[in-house]
Amino acid sequence: MAEVTIIEIRDGIRDTLEDATGVIRAQAGSGTTGITEGVQGADMPLVQVYWERSYAEEEETRYATYGGHVQTTVHVFHADVYAAQRSHIGENLQQVDTMASAIIVALQAERTAPLFGVTDDGDEAAVKAFSWTADRSSFIYGAPETPFPGIRFVIRVWVF
Repeated sequence: MAEVTIIEIRDGIRDTLEDATGVIRAQAGSGTTGITEGVQGADMPLVQVYWERSYAEEEETRYATYGGHVQTTVHVFHADVYAAQRSHIGENLQQVDTMASAIIVALQAERTAPLFGVTDDGDEAAVKAFSWTADRSSFIYGAPETPFPGIRFVIRVWVF
């Protein structure tokens, strides 16, 4: 099984999505590229990537020749895209559509290993496959509560 952390995968996803057309800022975890307490208009469109959960697929445990069983682990990450601060619904929906398209193009471009630029301790591709879903969303952030139209991408990565 690949030796890779959820932090390495999360940061790889952030780096990939940061290069999407129109993204001003991408955040994950803490530190200089970490998720901040507030969202400013100058930061948008903004992408925040974070780990949601992990699980092993029991039915996907396989016997590998000369190597014993291989267990597939699935890590689930959210990438929340803040398209704009809520103002005019028509303009906001256009911004949401534009950013959804840009992120989808970036995800579709991930076709060759190493996916998301993530390698294991043996310098092999750590992420073997991934899938994603996207839903339009309205995020409420900060105090006072401010609505932000956007998109939530749920990204599943398979490691084995």
